[in-house]
Amino acid sequence: MSGFRYFGMMFFCLLVFMGSTEAQLQLGFYSSSCPNAERIVQDYVNRHIHNAPSLAAAIIRMHFHDCFVRGCDASVLLNTTSSNNQTEKLAAPNLTLRGFDFIDKVKSLLEAACPAVVSCADIVALVARDAVVATVRTKINHNQEFNAYVYISSHYLAKTLLFELQQGGPFWRVPTGRRDGTISRSSEALNNIPPPTSNFTNLQRLFANQGLDLKDLVLLSEMDPGSFRTFDLSYYSLLLKRRGLFQSDSALTTNSATLSFVNQLLQGPLQNFFGEFANSMEKMGRVNVKTGTTGEIRKHCAFALFNLPSPFANITVLKQQFAATGKGDTDPSLDPRYVAQLKKRCKPGNSNTVVEMDPGSFNTFDEDYYSTIVAKRRGLFRSDAALVDDAETRDYVRFQSRTQGSTFAQDFAESMVKMGNIGVLTSRQGEIRKRCAVGGPFWRVPTGRRDGTISRSSEALNNIPPPTSNFTNLQRLFANQGLDLKDLVLLSEMDPGSFRTFDLSYYSLLLKRRGLFQSDSALTTNSATLTFVNQLLQGPLQNFFGEFANSMEKMGRVNVKTGTTGEIRKHCAFRKETRSNQYGKDRLTGILIIGLLAFLGSTEA
Repeated sequence: MSGFRYFGMMFFCLLVFMGSTEAQLQLGFYSSSCPNAERIVQDYVNRHIHNAPSLAAAIIRMHFHDCFVRGCDASVLLNTTSSNNQTEKLAAPNLTLRGFDFIDKVKSLLEAACPAVVSCADIVALVARDAVVATVRTKINHNQEFNAYVYISSHYLAKTLLFELQQGGPFWRVPTGRRDGTISRSSEALNNIPPPTSNFTNLQRLFANQGLDLKDLVLLSEMDPGSFRTFDLSYYSLLLKRRGLFQSDSALTTNSATLSFVNQLLQGPLQNFFGEFANSMEKMGRVNVKTGTTGEIRKHCAFALFNLPSPFANITVLKQQFAATGKGDTDPSLDPRYVAQLKKRCKPGNSNTVVEMDPGSFNTFDEDYYSTIVAKRRGLFRSDAALVDDAETRDYVRFQSRTQGSTFAQDFAESMVKMGNIGVLTSRQGEIRKRCAVGGPFWRVPTGRRDGTISRSSEALNNIPPPTSNFTNLQRLFANQGLDLKDLVLLSEMDPGSFRTFDLSYYSLLLKRRGLFQSDSALTTNSATLTFVNQLLQGPLQNFFGEFANSMEKMGRVNVKTGTTGEIRKHCAFRKETRSNQYGKDRLTGILIIGLLAFLGSTEA
């Protein structure tokens, strides 16, 4: 018996140990539940990140902003679902985040393969790593393409080159098992994400709050989008030249420890920096993660489970009924017998149970809603009970209930027809979208343009309207391109701060004198442009879309090169002539090196 007791104790301890390890992050967490999860992420990143390589920086920044608020739990992805709760996504530091659609696409692929298994938090962590690796490797492959061709005849040099390509950029392990958070507050983002105005003391405090040290502070500050394009040490070189754009950049040079580490990075090989950066990314990826039974696995990254539109209601909705006065009582409009049934199914602390909004009839389309839900006071929402508060709607509900829906089908059809005619756009109004989820203006783009062969920085300075322009200068520069005052107003809307939503908010800000640049406020100093601004604001959004599309078509025809003028470049960053000349020089160099190697080989023999 004592042996059996000992074995039982050992078995119990084993279960406790397994439970504790199960609740931690681990490499290959999805190896059983979704074996191809990480491959699906990596394949999608490798196929698509080259179309927008700057997204690598954007998603790293998204990961950073997410981990600094409530830990790495994808709370930054959540959409606001009511005016009472502004999520992190709407906080000032996050208004310029990009890459949400990229994450959503990866999530949809994983949901198709393994529904409700892989968390959005893990997806962000994996995509951040894979995007950096893919972007840097693509850049190296492009830059070394010709060298590989020249040196391939030398076995030793070919192996060296292959080693460099494999080393690429930073690579870090991403243990998985994170779960998604259910709380997202814009105020917490403001309080926890380091602002660009931070001094060293504030930066040190905010990083220390997340368990990150001064070395992490220096390394993760390199995620600045301007420097991240090449992912090298140029950011730190600029710091020492006092060319950091923000106060938080220059703050790194005001402390002896961080300044010493900056110099150490610059004096060492690039691979050292890659290794240090990888360590800090691994460390940040573990900040306050939710594992085990904490949090949830979202089906859609932008919505917590309790906010998903569904033919069911869950405990969050029911709490509104069970706490009519905030004292633990229930909504008196509900049938008390139905309340008792709901309380049995939805225990306190249970946020996963779902119940039918149309009990007994949710699978069929009939009039049962009126007899069961409304007449018997079993509606889960106050909007259901409200139908019996008005005499006219109450009489209609009772009629449908009493006659078993004698006119329901016909009445419903007529109401659907009426609703389908609400504010419709026809003829030349609106647009025909290629993808239903993407709205906004659409314009025709006639093609046949050819590439220019001349590019001078002085001409860019003389022709692109600077942000310090007054109205006279703006009018002149636009007129030089054959564009009028209407085009001036419309194309000024391409300001990145307002372009996030592509609406009329930019013009509203102008009238409130909140334009960031002098060139913005200049639009209100001329009666013609001011009138057009007001006209846009007073009209429907589709009018603005149409006008903007016309101006974009017009601008797209400015001084284009067609026919035999210009050229068709093979690489957009290089003129054809320059590329071929460089190719000739490199080819000659390659031939000379091969000849030298052959000569050395013959003399050795």
